[in-house]
Amino acid sequence: MGNDERLPKVSVIMTVYNQEGTLAASLDSALAQMTNFPFEIELADDCSTDSTPEICRRYAERYPGRIRLTLNAKNLGIPRNYFETLRRCRAPYIADLAGDDLWTDPHKLARQAAILDAEPDVTLVHTAWKYLHGDTGLTSPTPFTGNEPWLAPRIDGRTLIAPMLSVHNAMAVHSCTAMFRKDTFLKAYAEDSELFDTDEYRCEDLQLLSSLAYAGTVAYIPDVTLSYRVGSAGQITSTSDFRRAYRFNFGTLRLRLRLQLKYGIVSEAITSKIRTLCDYTVGLAFLGTDREALAEMRDFIRENRLKVSTPTRFKLFLGSHPTMLRAVRRLVGSKA
Repeated sequence: MGNDERLPKVSVIMTVYNQEGTLAASLDSALAQMTNFPFEIELADDCSTDSTPEICRRYAERYPGRIRLTLNAKNLGIPRNYFETLRRCRAPYIADLAGDDLWTDPHKLARQAAILDAEPDVTLVHTAWKYLHGDTGLTSPTPFTGNEPWLAPRIDGRTLIAPMLSVHNAMAVHSCTAMFRKDTFLKAYAEDSELFDTDEYRCEDLQLLSSLAYAGTVAYIPDVTLSYRVGSAGQITSTSDFRRAYRFNFGTLRLRLRLQLKYGIVSEAITSKIRTLCDYTVGLAFLGTDREALAEMRDFIRENRLKVSTPTRFKLFLGSHPTMLRAVRRLVGSKA
């Protein structure tokens, strides 16, 4: 539909950074949505260093009644940029789309809004999705069969939190398939703003989806509406790459533990997931030969009484001995 002066029913939140190669296609897939109500796109660039801001400007000029553009004056990071943009959204319903993913169903927004209109107890609607491999352009299915208990048409959202905190290799709920009520988020934010207003977790979706699920009923549409791009990022090759990956994974690890405690969930599946994340995160710190990170992980594991594998304990031991760690640094060819 064309320009519409009415307030939107749905705000599509798109926070972007250095996505010049994929952003236009992502925006086109959002603009292709067919609805009988107005919707807006809240587009926020976080100080990209490539041509992403120019692409944003071009689309905002072309669709002035549809795209509301914010070009941040300074880099805010993923969580802060996301939640500041979310609070600017004017619509009662929010949908999320990343600047490198594609919506594949032109009726996605209409179908999800209809559920939220008809069922006031539903706080979150999500759908099936598939992988889009950035290196080949081919798609592949997720590992889910569709018979998972959390993929029922309607569930008590509190039962969804454990799968979200424990599922391996894929997301139990993909945020870019989701539509949710803005007022549910605002209530969660008012009750625990620190969960959202911090850079330490390095992501935004897990705490948002958990708070939405906890607040009501979750609806699921089994049709694929999203192609989620994977495989186009560069390999980790340098010490700085390992350290950056370490910070992200350590933040996610801390967030999972906090959410488990917040919602009082006892689950062997979550315990196993956290153990796997601990092993992986220590491995990143070890390959980056980062003594401070290894000490941080050693303290974190001890303080939270977490169990880790024997190889991980050995890496932490080596990290406490500078001579041994220097030998590792020479072996992996990292820069001191």
